[in-house]
Order: sequence, then C-alpha cells, then structure tokens
Amino acid sequence: MKHILFYLLTITSILSCKTDSFSETERYFITDKDVYETNDNFELTVIIVPKNEEKIIRFYKTFSNLRIYFSIINKQKGIYSENNMQLKKYFVEGPSIFGNDEQYIAEHVISKQNPFKKTFIGKISELKNKIIIEIPELNIRKSFDKSKFGEYSEISIQGYCTPINAKNGAFEEFFIPKDIKILIE
Repeated sequence: MKHILFYLLTITSILSCKTDSFSETERYFITDKDVYETNDNFELTVIIVPKNEEKIIRFYKTFSNLRIYFSIINKQKGIYSENNMQLKKYFVEGPSIFGNDEQYIAEHVISKQNPFKKTFIGKISELKNKIIIEIPELNIRKSFDKSKFGEYSEISIQGYCTPINAKNGAFEEFFIPKDIKILIE
C-alpha cells in the first residue's frame, strides 16, 4: 500500500509541475540608440512575442533564467571575441521536488498585441584602457580591451532564455542579436 501511495504521489507531482518554454516566440533586443560614447547610459529592452496565439512565459523574478552577454566584432580586423556568457553572481535553485518555488516566479501572458517587454538600464564606461559594459539589475559586467576597438568595431548583444521547468525537449531559446557601436576617443 505504501508503494502504491508513493507512486501515486510521485506521478501526481510530476504531472502537476508547470512546464514552460520560450519556443514558438520571437525574441529580440532593442536599444534606445545605435551609437554610444563612453560614460553613456543605455536602455536595453528585451522583447518576446509569440509567433501564433497567446502564450504564457515564465521568468524568475530576478530574471536569472535570462542570459545576456556581449561580444566585440570588427570584421575589418577579423576580431570576433568569444561569447563569454555573463553568468549571474547569484544562483537561484531550480524547482524543488517537494517544495513550491512559485513565489520566485512571475508568469507573463503574451500575445502579438501585448508582447513581453522589459527594459534594463546599463552603463558604458572606460577604466584603465578597458571599455566596460554593465547592467546592474542583472549583475552583468563585461570589459573589453580598448585597443580592440576601431572604426568598424561593434558590440553584439546576445542572449537566451532558459525554461524554468524544462520538459518535453524544451531548451534554451536564443535572441536575435542586436549590434551597437561605441565611439572611442
């Protein structure tokens, strides 16, 4: 009897877990400008639109399942920096087997008329021959050697979303990259 009860509770808990996925959505970034100077603030807006009908997406309230990273690109010099994913300086555990983590999760119902939009404020600065890009709310800080910047250099903003409860083949869904230019003196 105990085994039957155990299996019944296990199956019920597995079936009742909410799964989520960012599949069947279009994901991209917009910025308030295309060209920045050092010591500028910038706005980076994350936009997620369903391809078809209304959809529910879920983020941790800290946005720890949203990954954003920056790469330098200079096609003229043949520079394509590695895509160092900016890992969070904090860690939010995944869903508990026996607990409820819903208090840490925000659900968003999105449609073509009402897409998900979240704007993060960032800063571009210079320190000791380094160009620094940071988004404090996400604990992201990336630096590049100033010498790698040239007339044709751009910063590519890239990222992906990771489902909170990945089931049925759900996996990370990448954003369409956004390129910006930083003018260096």
